[in-house]
Amino acid sequence: MILLGFALGGFNSMRQSFVQDEGVADVNQRLKTVLATIGPDMQQIGQGLTDTSIPLVKLEVFNVGTANETSIITTRKVSIPTPLNLSEALIKNQSNTTLKISTDTSILEQWKNKRIADGGTVQGYIHNSATNTGQFFDYKGENLTADPRTITISSTTWTENYPSGSSIYLMDKRKYEVKDNILTLTVNDKDTFKLVEYVEKLNIEATIKSIANNGTISDSKCKGIPESGTPTNCDTTPNNYKFENIKYLDIKATVKQKNKDNPSAKKLRSEDLTMSQKFFIRNTLN
Repeated sequence: MILLGFALGGFNSMRQSFVQDEGVADVNQRLKTVLATIGPDMQQIGQGLTDTSIPLVKLEVFNVGTANETSIITTRKVSIPTPLNLSEALIKNQSNTTLKISTDTSILEQWKNKRIADGGTVQGYIHNSATNTGQFFDYKGENLTADPRTITISSTTWTENYPSGSSIYLMDKRKYEVKDNILTLTVNDKDTFKLVEYVEKLNIEATIKSIANNGTISDSKCKGIPESGTPTNCDTTPNNYKFENIKYLDIKATVKQKNKDNPSAKKLRSEDLTMSQKFFIRNTLN
């Protein structure tokens, strides 16, 4: 009986150790999976794009300064490297549903194929490189035989003037956020995928090169980046912000312990449930 008691005690000790190790391994695996899932998109944001002043990152932060602070990040990647070129100027405060373009028909055919493959409507972005201004719109169709050729868009009121020759890019939009303790990815505002379970939150901070009017260079750390305008929730507000001035994104993932109510489970510290990594995006600085 004594030997049996020792044996059972040893077995229970081994089982408890196994449960604890299994819990730690599960947490580490989920943390690595979160970062490995998001990372490639972060690193490819500016891929295939020569004009790196286009805003390709939107960073939102909620519950700032609290234990529940969390981030949502939206990235855009050019899906067809060759842009369309506007052949007729667009006027500020004017609305249009058709844009005249001067791009070769073969390029517009690529746009058509991409649009159809993505469900019929995709996001375009018009950009005036002279003023570094632009805006997004929904691209819905095209006329390859018209002279000049045209694309059809949802009715859009222009916030700036766009002269003839302005570039129009075709974008893929990808949004990462945590919903109901699940890391999700929403593609082009249509399809949402559940990626990793038992995720508590994401915390994302961008380090941005700030160039003062006198030429002095410093770094600003910001938790909010709008589609246009100046970053927010920064330690110091960056001067002359452009996408190309983002040095890197620091992403911290926090997960939940699955079996924390199990008496045999090792109670992990808060720092054991987090992991962070820096991602260098493809822009002028990188």
